[in-house]
Amino acid sequence: MHAHLQAGRFQRGYPCPVTTFAADRSGRRLAELDARRRGAWRVYREGLRDLAAKAYDDVEPGLWDQLQQTLVELERAGANVAQPRREHF
Repeated sequence: MHAHLQAGRFQRGYPCPVTTFAADRSGRRLAELDARRRGAWRVYREGLRDLAAKAYDDVEPGLWDQLQQTLVELERAGANVAQPRREHF
């Protein structure tokens, strides 16, 4: 039987919004995003490894910008995964 919340009460005959969340799929997606985040940091660190001072100064700003852009994209993607869908049944 369906119910509908209206003015603080459920009424029969109306679909009730139900939150659905594919936890297993979302968990895998979040783990993938976390792995990509660790990979972005690894690229940054490895790009700076063994550089002399002048080369470090030349390379670091570009690598930092690339890292920050990647982290922002991953944060947005993670926020989208973490938001459950609302459906009416």
